[in-house]
Amino acid sequence: IPTIKSGMIISDAELDLGFAAHYSKGDDAYNLTTRIFIPITKQRIGLQINVVPYERYMMTPETRDIRRARDFDGQGYALGDIHIGTWIQLTKPTSDLQLLLTLNLKTASGTNREATRYTDGSGYNFDLSCGRSFKANGKLKNIRPHMQIGFYVWETNEDRNPQNDAFSFGAGADWEFDRSMLTAQIAGYLGYKGDGDKPVALRVNYTYKLSESSALNLATQYGLRDTPYRTISLSCIRSWK
Repeated sequence: IPTIKSGMIISDAELDLGFAAHYSKGDDAYNLTTRIFIPITKQRIGLQINVVPYERYMMTPETRDIRRARDFDGQGYALGDIHIGTWIQLTKPTSDLQLLLTLNLKTASGTNREATRYTDGSGYNFDLSCGRSFKANGKLKNIRPHMQIGFYVWETNEDRNPQNDAFSFGAGADWEFDRSMLTAQIAGYLGYKGDGDKPVALRVNYTYKLSESSALNLATQYGLRDTPYRTISLSCIRSWK
């Protein structure tokens, strides 16, 4: 499910390293996470790269057989796909309502396809997000509601339907305090095949600033439809002017 942006580009360079755990009935997985954001033009254009450098998984025999995975014990490791995104701020930084366009590409570099961890198919998605900040009183500094719509396309490795197209969507809000921020979102997409390609998930993120250039992020995701996984992750974010 695509990441939901708030209509505002990241102003500084960022490196985000962390750990994520995913739980479901029949398939548990643990992986490292890596994200880097590089500003190209100040507050206008940036480049983001996401990759899972290592994943450890444990499937039950029943799940292994349902997926027809060629994996003897349903356990092993894999390397993830690379996601590359170009962020373009369409409005001025001083605008009340801000618009952000992102152009994203997913490579087919994931490994261990025999165990059905990744597919030998690429994908891409275009997202347009918007958001506006409202000043608050007391310890709560700002509230920023935001929403996003997009178009998501990926290869399926099927002869009859080699490609699936989906309308993607998401909405949420940021609650910004002096040294922390809480974000709640709902996100998903709607494919046309109807074989589990209409996932919807609820996401909650909490970011705490350790200093002007470093922060901790605790996040969780709960699948509401067509995604059985419950995810929790912890990462450290380092930024540079």
